[in-house]
Amino acid sequence: YYLSVMSYYAHVLGVGSTLMDSLKLSLNRGRNMRDRIGIPRGSSILGVLSLGYASERFVNVPEGIRIRIDWNRVR
Repeated sequence: YYLSVMSYYAHVLGVGSTLMDSLKLSLNRGRNMRDRIGIPRGSSILGVLSLGYASERFVNVPEGIRIRIDWNRVR
């Protein structure tokens, strides 16, 4: 849940993100990698979120239709 919220918030800020399950598996199973970055024994990695800015910009992206949403209004 927390990584999803962080991913959505990063998108709002213009930062790209991706969940990296393969790295999570490697960190949980590989003692060498765990020792290198200082993960204590008995601890487990629940998720890995990669953040960064894109090195390429897309062109010819359709804009779509803007939908007006008011989250605070009860109907």
